[in-house]
Amino acid sequence: MKAIQYFLILLFIIFNITLYAAMADFTFTCRTKVIRGDEVCYEMRQHTYQFAIEVISDYNGMKPESNYYRHSFIIAIPEERYSVQIHNPMPIRVAVNLRIDGLNSINGEPCGPSDGPKWLLEPYTQTTIQGWQVSSYSARRFYFTNKGNSYAAWRSYQLDRDLTIRCGQIASAFFWNKRDMEDYFERHPIIEYPIAYDEEGVYKSAPSPSAAAREHAGTGMGEHQSHPVRSVSFYYDTGMYREHDMVRIFYDFSYPRRHYQHHHGYPKYPPDEPFAPEIPYPPPPPPPPNYPEDYED
Repeated sequence: MKAIQYFLILLFIIFNITLYAAMADFTFTCRTKVIRGDEVCYEMRQHTYQFAIEVISDYNGMKPESNYYRHSFIIAIPEERYSVQIHNPMPIRVAVNLRIDGLNSINGEPCGPSDGPKWLLEPYTQTTIQGWQVSSYSARRFYFTNKGNSYAAWRSYQLDRDLTIRCGQIASAFFWNKRDMEDYFERHPIIEYPIAYDEEGVYKSAPSPSAAAREHAGTGMGEHQSHPVRSVSFYYDTGMYREHDMVRIFYDFSYPRRHYQHHHGYPKYPPDEPFAPEIPYPPPPPPPPNYPEDYED
């Protein structure tokens, strides 16, 4: 009986831990200036930053996330408009590839973690992306719909290849220039203090540095909104080049009944246009303002 109780408790933990941001730690090594007492030296040190993205509903604000087998998972509501908030935890600029259902959010192309155009974030800032970028001045809203009506399904028809295998996934990969980090540590070195001991060799005290068979969901292309952008050059050589490094949120209309399968890569299509091709027919209207807070499938 105890074993059954423990099993039920474990299932409750797996499915019901509520989070409010999908996060991923990433560790890299760079040349770091260190001041240790009167000594100044340079060392190859590891640094870890925690990257995060959040899904923001137009109706209920930040969508709570459940921990589904170590992945963040949210419940989607049909026709619900949403945005993705991206956070830069680093002291330097980063380029972010935001991928919706496996498609680049700027040019609408199927892409790997490092492929295609990216959003540029200044140090310690966040930005909110509300839709597919369709021109240099406008975007079309993200909204949850069934897989058959998703933007990925429409692009599958255009490119004559099934691109819906990643429907239900929102992912982002972060990239930066390692030299920018080295320059930052040149201006802001790590200061370490020698550990003080008394005559008997007992540690006294020392300051320490701060620790730095149903419908499945997809994302459609909704109504237009103003979103001016401009292209800039940005060189990066460090970041999340591998699929499993990406910050990822899974979504569907209800909890999945099986594990998500991981698909490795897409064939690369040469982008004919710098922005996402537009679906010609009008999107469905958003739900009324009094849409219920709790949606049950």
